[in-house]
Amino acid sequence: MIEKQNLICYNINMKKLAKTLNKIFTDKTFIEDMSKNCNNIRQMQSVMGRILTYYISTRDTKIYSFQQMRDIIYQNPEPKNIKRHECAQEALIRNIIDQGFVTHSFNGFNLKKIKKYGLGSDKNYDTTLGAELARLEKDLGKSEFIEQQTNGPSEIYYTSPGTNSIYYAMQQSPERLFNGPLFQGEKPLPVLVGEKKEDYYLRVAIDKINKNYRLEEQQPIIDNARKVIKKLCSQRPQLALIPINSKKYALNANLATINGDSKPLTEYLQQQAGENMAGWVTSTFFANCFGGIHPSNCSNLVSTGVVVPASELEFVGIPDSFEILQVIAKQKGLKPGEKFDLNTLEKVEEKESEKQNSVSQTATNENTKEKQQEAVQYDQTPINDQITDYTLENKKTSCVNKDEGLSL
Repeated sequence: MIEKQNLICYNINMKKLAKTLNKIFTDKTFIEDMSKNCNNIRQMQSVMGRILTYYISTRDTKIYSFQQMRDIIYQNPEPKNIKRHECAQEALIRNIIDQGFVTHSFNGFNLKKIKKYGLGSDKNYDTTLGAELARLEKDLGKSEFIEQQTNGPSEIYYTSPGTNSIYYAMQQSPERLFNGPLFQGEKPLPVLVGEKKEDYYLRVAIDKINKNYRLEEQQPIIDNARKVIKKLCSQRPQLALIPINSKKYALNANLATINGDSKPLTEYLQQQAGENMAGWVTSTFFANCFGGIHPSNCSNLVSTGVVVPASELEFVGIPDSFEILQVIAKQKGLKPGEKFDLNTLEKVEEKESEKQNSVSQTATNENTKEKQQEAVQYDQTPINDQITDYTLENKKTSCVNKDEGLSL
């Protein structure tokens, strides 16, 4: 456990860590270079996961280029904050466990409430959004998998840091929306180069509404879909850094998909490490995997009945996969307004008949807006949220880092 005299220093180091990671993950040049040098989204997630583990392990505060970072993150980590009485291994244990973190991934819409009430508080539940989302599920479909879940705001789903943290942050969030009303199946609508995420998913919703409802029934459903999508598709996904050790709370640990007696997280980690804590923290603790439960690391755990105060948390914004998807499309040479496939990122050639229908539909939509005197304006800043590269995978496998306050 952290000694009392070290708490102030610990909090300062935690803030520096979050600040460093936010600078890296919001840098436009970094994102563009990563998109150029990685073969696919999975590889990008792996690189970002390694970056997360590198900075937690070493507490380095220096910002590197992507090319420099790629060389550093796969080497044995060398702590930058070794104390006089410590060896390198002892400093690693201190950085990773004693003053280390687990992570919780969530939709950026929840950030304001989590900063106020912390994680695990029933106050994080947004009743207005819950009602709007329930109505949209009734209109456009509810995920059968989500329907079976019973988790609530008081449950904190978390994982040890690494690729898994990034993977979950970039998944569709919340699952209720993307595996239910906005689920598209094998043939999702093509994306327009330069299109914002909220505009794309509003098109997805309208396409479903057009296919299932008469014209006179559509507008109330469209209005509700617009409200939900704007709330949940317009902000960058977030990672909460949750200290493993604290004087103010004690996380408990249970595998997310297995019912059973939970135990204190610190006890669980010691049990996992056995007699070789030094070797375990560098080789096994970090969850450099893609979803699922792995007995060899600490991915996909749940803590119940515990509130982590906001004062104990730091937050890291994760690059939006939809933004990355748009960067890749432009790097392929696609021009603004051209269409590309959501899964393959290849250009979609539009037939002449489709072009005419598109022009006709646009004119119809504009007339409808004028008649109803709608004045909806969208924020034109770049959107940062999750990717739709896992359309079918999301339907089959659940992301266990549930969204704080969005579950009923």
